[in-house]
Amino acid sequence: MLGKPTWVAAMFALGGAIGAVLLGIMMRLGHKLVVTLTYGCMAIGVYALAVVGNQFSVAMTASFIVGVFVIGGQYLLYGLSPLSD
Repeated sequence: MLGKPTWVAAMFALGGAIGAVLLGIMMRLGHKLVVTLTYGCMAIGVYALAVVGNQFSVAMTASFIVGVFVIGGQYLLYGLSPLSD
């Protein structure tokens, strides 16, 4: 059976996969808004992950949120790089 840290890491990876798709779809709203929201939510998620303590369900949720915005944000930047002049 997998340990709790493995499940938290798996939620990070799952969040990254979902975040890449969702943030790509959100690009229709405008790239400046999406990038600003992504980095704001990334900061909130990292803070939540830092203060989670020993609460397993909260750690999994925070890890998922950080995965969405950290990994999704990286792919978002890859998609924006051809737009830079």
